[in-house]
Amino acid sequence: MGLCLTWFCVGFWHGGTWKYIFGAGLYFFAVIVGGMILQPLFQKLMEMLKVNTEAWSWMLFQRIRSFCLFAIGVSIGRSKSLMEGLRAWKTVFTEWNPWVLFDDTIFNLGLERKDFDLCMAGIGIVVIVSILQERYGSVRKLVAEQNLVFRWIIYFGLFFSVLIFGCYGPGYDAADFIYGGF
Repeated sequence: MGLCLTWFCVGFWHGGTWKYIFGAGLYFFAVIVGGMILQPLFQKLMEMLKVNTEAWSWMLFQRIRSFCLFAIGVSIGRSKSLMEGLRAWKTVFTEWNPWVLFDDTIFNLGLERKDFDLCMAGIGIVVIVSILQERYGSVRKLVAEQNLVFRWIIYFGLFFSVLIFGCYGPGYDAADFIYGGF
């Protein structure tokens, strides 16, 4: 009951309409149904299929699953109504058109090319840091162990990338933060 109330409050906090409550409720549903109620069934299925939960492919599956659940909840929250969000997801599975990823149609949805490129660079950095962290442990420690010149090149590179690619500049308004619309 506590989780139900918590996720209801999260949905209500983000906007109070059904699309937000449903989007947050989706996470609650996944935690309760996927994590508690169906856990014995999933465990038996994994044993039957001989799933190696220590393998890299299992971690990849878990990350993709979590991302998809998050994407569904966020996209419903970003739609104009709950029904529009559900219709959008119905379209994803009923109208197969992979070319929208390659013909720049995606930029008609409010995402500009430079923002897309920045997102891809950010994802690349996160992937590289994650791989380094899994392989070597702490990335901070790894950088701290490098030669002084190389270490400062990394520091300055990161500092200037924030300055160059950051959102601060002409037209930036701190009131446009995501919660500014609520």
